[in-house]
Amino acid sequence: MVVALGHKVGQNQRLSLTPGMKESLQLLKMPLPALLDFIDQKIAANPFLDWKDGAPPSVLTRLSGFAQDAADTLEAQPPSTAYSLLHQLAAQRATELEQRCALAILDALDEQGRLPIPPAEVARNAHLPPGLLEQVRQRLLRLEPCGVAARSLEECLHVQLEEQGEAHPDMLAVLAHLPCWPAGGWLIWPVWPAFRCRR
Repeated sequence: MVVALGHKVGQNQRLSLTPGMKESLQLLKMPLPALLDFIDQKIAANPFLDWKDGAPPSVLTRLSGFAQDAADTLEAQPPSTAYSLLHQLAAQRATELEQRCALAILDALDEQGRLPIPPAEVARNAHLPPGLLEQVRQRLLRLEPCGVAARSLEECLHVQLEEQGEAHPDMLAVLAHLPCWPAGGWLIWPVWPAFRCRR
């Protein structure tokens, strides 16, 4: 018979809530009126506790303070451009299908607000009617900020000029030759609006 003596070391980890932590969690879950009742009970049971200024705050005062905090938070974070555009579209009484088209378009935009893929492809990917999607894109182009969802810089500037009432033939001629500018230089000849692009 062999008798052996050994030593075993182990480590065990577990999470447990102390009574104080459980009470804190219960307090955090309480609605405001129940919390005020709970505090009243604690004050009645302990003569050393009292409300600040001798009286409990009214529920409306507490709620208005909460509402002000929430309003400050919302003011600090303005709504996104996509949210603003969808809100404007909804104000124009857009149908649910038109709103789905707008969401598909906004989802396909690049970081500059340009639509890099053809609208027909967006419609096909989202299983939406291409004609309706293009109509919604035309509406989005004219919302604030004007020019979002344009296919090119020329289209964006053209819509912005139209919205400002500045779409004069001279300006449209400049827009027609806009692709020449980054191609290696440009020159506007003195005979306006006729001009040429030179490399």
